[in-house]
Amino acid sequence: MITNFTQLVDKVKTVTPQTIAVVAAEDHATLGAIHRAISTGFAKAILFGNQLIIESLLAHYEIPDHSYTIIHQPNEQIAVSEAVTMVNQGKADILMKGIIGTDIFLKAVLDKTSGLLNQGEVMTYVAAMQIPTYHKLLFISDTAVIPYPDLNQKVAMLKYSVEMAKRFGIS
Repeated sequence: MITNFTQLVDKVKTVTPQTIAVVAAEDHATLGAIHRAISTGFAKAILFGNQLIIESLLAHYEIPDHSYTIIHQPNEQIAVSEAVTMVNQGKADILMKGIIGTDIFLKAVLDKTSGLLNQGEVMTYVAAMQIPTYHKLLFISDTAVIPYPDLNQKVAMLKYSVEMAKRFGIS
């Protein structure tokens, strides 16, 4: 059972690296997170955005060239659409939002024909919290995405939370 974030990082180091499709990757915060993920051995990246800006920012990080690919696509709508397609086709495992408007990002994610949600699924999230006085990680779901969930949404949120906890070895 994973009971803290140190154990989580140790576990991540043992799994197959995931491919992260990063939309609008041209900012330090985004590339810093990608640098940490690659350095940990967790990920490789496909970086969408303005190639010249991304390359300029990458000069600040020691990221091996073989760990990432840059797809020059400065148009945000096209970039997010292409990234979502890569996830749908299995060419990327994770979609990450860079410095792109949330409205543009979510429009592509939630698109009924080409987005990432299947019919009847609920967009939510599960967060793991490490509390020093508690003996294991605490999982919470959707503190802001669905302000007034109906019963079906609550059931879906609970299922996602239980599934995530099981992945951490919590039964």
